[in-house]
Amino acid sequence: MPNGIVIPPGTPPQGIAIAQFLGATLFAVRSSAPDEDGSASSMAGQFSTVLDVEGHDLDDVVESVRRGREDSADGGVIPVIVQRMVDPLFAGVGFSIDPVSGDGDVTTIEVVAGLGDRVTDGSASPTTVQRRLGVDGAYVTEFAGDAPPLAVTKMCDLVDDLAEWLGVPVDVEFASDTSTMWLLQVRPVTAVGFGGIDGVWTSANLRDSLTDTVSTLTATTTLELTFPAAVNAAVRSIMKSDRSDMPLVTARPMYAKPYWRVDRLRAQLQRLPGHDARVFDTSVGIEHDPHAVESRQGWLRAFRYPSIVVRGMLYARRIQRDAESCVARNENVDWAVDRHRYQGSPRTLSQRLREALATHHQVYLLSMQVSLIAEQALDALRVCAESASTDGAPTIHPSEMMSDLGVLATNRGATALADLANRHRASARVILAASSVDDLPAPVRADLEQIAEQWGYLSFCDDELSNPRWDEDLNVPLALLQANLRTRSTRTLASTVASRHTSARQALLSGPLYRRPLLALILRHARSWAVLREAMRACAARHNYLVRKVCLELGDQLVDSHRLTKQEDVFWLTRDEVLLASTLSDTGDLSLYADNRRRRASTFRNWVVPDTIRNAVGQSEQGPQSAAVHSRTELAGIGCSYGVAEGPARVVDTQSDLAAVTENDILVVRTINPGWAGVFGCASGLVSESGGMLSHGSILAREQGLPAVVGVRGATTRITTGDIIRIDGTTGEVVRR
Repeated sequence: MPNGIVIPPGTPPQGIAIAQFLGATLFAVRSSAPDEDGSASSMAGQFSTVLDVEGHDLDDVVESVRRGREDSADGGVIPVIVQRMVDPLFAGVGFSIDPVSGDGDVTTIEVVAGLGDRVTDGSASPTTVQRRLGVDGAYVTEFAGDAPPLAVTKMCDLVDDLAEWLGVPVDVEFASDTSTMWLLQVRPVTAVGFGGIDGVWTSANLRDSLTDTVSTLTATTTLELTFPAAVNAAVRSIMKSDRSDMPLVTARPMYAKPYWRVDRLRAQLQRLPGHDARVFDTSVGIEHDPHAVESRQGWLRAFRYPSIVVRGMLYARRIQRDAESCVARNENVDWAVDRHRYQGSPRTLSQRLREALATHHQVYLLSMQVSLIAEQALDALRVCAESASTDGAPTIHPSEMMSDLGVLATNRGATALADLANRHRASARVILAASSVDDLPAPVRADLEQIAEQWGYLSFCDDELSNPRWDEDLNVPLALLQANLRTRSTRTLASTVASRHTSARQALLSGPLYRRPLLALILRHARSWAVLREAMRACAARHNYLVRKVCLELGDQLVDSHRLTKQEDVFWLTRDEVLLASTLSDTGDLSLYADNRRRRASTFRNWVVPDTIRNAVGQSEQGPQSAAVHSRTELAGIGCSYGVAEGPARVVDTQSDLAAVTENDILVVRTINPGWAGVFGCASGLVSESGGMLSHGSILAREQGLPAVVGVRGATTRITTGDIIRIDGTTGEVVRR
């Protein structure tokens, strides 16, 4: 960046002194208003920039520029920066995202010879350069004109480096002389259209399990392969009407976040008699268009309804039988032994990797189909609750009917940690003072290691294969143990939870006698599928662990053979690439591919992307923003666990934040995963950015009687640690005091 000096408002310019200090003859004078370029909006072109200013003119030019706009935050008097003027061979602007099409894999540069203001003011036709990250992980650069290839690479690198540093897409102004690439200005991109997006894409049903940056291996293994297969299998098994080879659902990462295409499925489901598009749109998180033309059902199509119901029942029964068998197999093996299934085997690494990935796909496919059926069962229960709450009857909340489910597979690790805390309360002071497991008393460390061995497959987001597990870092279960010890005793509200469930059940079944058997069946159906869903979730988490372990072994081999720089880079390879690499085949420059993908994904880590993306007049339903731009008021979400709580917020961004949680805190998190459950009994309430009534964390919160609100968009940025908030786990309201 060229040397310069900032002149605050009210400070005399002293142009001659500035010229002598900077040691130049020509200068650039730019505005530097506090509200000029932020993460929420950009005012590019609305303030002044004057180039080629001579030293004796600095006083007048500074005074002119500093007056800025009369409606600026400083009342028309703004800071000004004076910099040495660059004498460029060429200059221009660059975007780390295509602001028109929304393509996040392309960096676009517009460059002209000489000064770059001819690009920004539109007085010159620039040379356009585009560098795209291909699916193979390699960059492809296209440009025409006189810009030398080396300079093109430097320009693109500069833009991408700044986007990675900030974690959001950027708009950059630069210039280059004979020896140096100069950065002149960088601002976040605050307006993006989605003109290049085909169809309607949503992160619903995915953001509560894959909310962090999605690695390439997770994307090509779970997101793009297994999730669509589960939905397509469910719909086609029931409807038997779509014979085309086109998948009803496709999924892929967009801006390093998980999305699936919903419009084809929506069109197919409209052919179902009785289908309510409004209910479907709400369940998948897309805005319902009341003017949309819905398909007419007609009498002939209504005759197909009984056959669809029968096929649905047969499909659900088959999935239930397969899932119960899968759970039984996992329950009948000692995980402390089975966790080493693929280690020390005489088979080749390639054989073990293929088996691990194949079994992972089978278990995950089954787990996702169970989740889909569980969601449908809950929808049916919700309709029944609404029907029973009419005519002046008390409101029946589905969250209360879905509590007191018994011992859940996803809660066992948390229960083990709570029991460990109770056993070692006499050593609480020493444990709380420990900065690592090395500082623990020997008996406590031995018990913690045993828990990590038995429940080491847990993680804060175990669906993401690149995330470390408990047994890889004992400081994670240690933080959870310390959080449990900061409370006087672990939460024991079993009788309260059971009482709420009993009352809600009685209210549901208090209507006419002829309705009670059906309502009781629907309630039992929803509850049993929720329990099975959690059991399959634990099975899937174990197989995530097994795949991760084999991939880490492959990562070590690739590092030893100098094909990767770091072991963890293996998670930025595709499924096909890791399979091919395990056979020692030539797969190209894996290190470069992994680095390119990881760095590209990092450019979106602080970017808040819309829940729904569509090509609608070039814009999304809500524009992408960086993580700091949300309003801090009017918070609301889905009430998923009964109760009201008020207290100081504790925003948990990293694992190390957990140890500081106290029983008065209300946890504010991005997502709720079974790996977080160990801290639920230590807090007074829970707010999550993602999740729904049947998300795993919601179920665990209800079982512990913890008031919880999920689906609060941007909660971790709109709420700060220490804020006093009040949450209502029934209505979904979150109020900052």
